[in-house]
Amino acid sequence: MQSTKSCHEFVTPCQRKTYEYHRARVKSATSVVDVVPPKVRPHIKFDAKKRQLEAERQARIVRDNFILLKKLQSIMHGNKKSKIHMK
Repeated sequence: MQSTKSCHEFVTPCQRKTYEYHRARVKSATSVVDVVPPKVRPHIKFDAKKRQLEAERQARIVRDNFILLKKLQSIMHGNKKSKIHMK
């Protein structure tokens, strides 16, 4: 039967010292939680595309309201065209 050597016998003193130093540092380590909010990115916070779409939507609403107002005015003032369509 052959005698088998354990892994500990192959570890050099330098490796053992390095490992013990590592273990000591791991034991004394403290947990750290990052509680700082992330950096604000102005180009994301500003959201130019969303503002552009909202402005276009508002312009379309104003235009449609103006068209409806003109139609109501023509009905209220009794344009000849509107009277013809009513007959």
